Amino acid sequence: MEKRCSKCGELKAACEFGKHMRSRDGLRSECKACGCAYSKMYREANPEHGRMYREANPEKVRAYRKMYREANRENIRASGKVYYDANPEKVLASKKAYRDANREKICASGKVYREANREKVRASSYAYYDANREKVNANSKAWCAANPEKRRAVCKAYREANPEKGRAYRETNRERLRASKKAYYEINLENIRAKQKAYYEANLEKVRASSKAYREANQEKCNAKSRAYREANPASIRASKKAYYEANPEKCRAQGAKRRACQNGAAGHATAEQRAARWEYYGGLCYICGGPAEAMDHVIPLSKGGSNWPANLYPICKHCNSVKGAKWPYDFEQARMEKIA
Repeated sequence: MEKRCSKCGELKAACEFGKHMRSRDGLRSECKACGCAYSKMYREANPEHGRMYREANPEKVRAYRKMYREANRENIRASGKVYYDANPEKVLASKKAYRDANREKICASGKVYREANREKVRASSYAYYDANREKVNANSKAWCAANPEKRRAVCKAYREANPEKGRAYRETNRERLRASKKAYYEINLENIRAKQKAYYEANLEKVRASSKAYREANQEKCNAKSRAYREANPASIRASKKAYYEANPEKCRAQGAKRRACQNGAAGHATAEQRAARWEYYGGLCYICGGPAEAMDHVIPLSKGGSNWPANLYPICKHCNSVKGAKWPYDFEQARMEKIA
């Protein structure tokens, strides 16, 4: 069966005309194409009419759109793809403008949908990631580089809101995380060291307190780890100690004196700066014979009850130190006379 359109005058098949129950043949007088063209022209000429109707009948419009989408899902998808391919910049700009204007609404809607379709969303995300791994990683990296503070804030908020989830993931993926951290550390070694150094210098007291608290809480673990490292790297430790001693001789001497004082149960502690001040006070001369000093001496030996306070420290030459040894009381005048003689 064919029919002539009253608008365009063309002879078309009956399927090209919409239904109209009150007409004689049950079809509209104009074809579907002409009807669509007329409706479009009317909407463009009277935009307020359509807006007023939608505002007055939101539920009805929503229900009709939902029904239409379900009935024409493939057509809508194909049409959208064609339009997007023809107008990618326009579509992206429109979406961005909508997101900027309705950010709260979109976030709330997305949250509701994710909570209602958790498994579906997770499966879809995994599938997309597997199919577009390089693209996703590149986009994520670019976003993180462009928004470091925002990324840090988002990660912190998520960790604080989901501590159990993070703990469970770390326990389940211990080896994977260790390998990932090792690979990242090897690639970004210089940057990591520079950041650690800067943080340490800016938060010296905080770092020391944190390290001390950790050692006190995990003494056995720390001791075992240190022991294992020393056994595995004796040459490296020896070289490191030697380099540190050459760079900080006074600090090492002060530390050695402190260790000996602890072993003898002596009180007091003299820092490297205090030892240097005592040395300068006596002009670097031996307090017994007046010759050039070569070491610091505990006047009252530690083994005889002397302290490690600065007041008990005097510069001394090698000869007088070996003669005096750990004697106490000691006849300083006789020692001076013997040295002169």
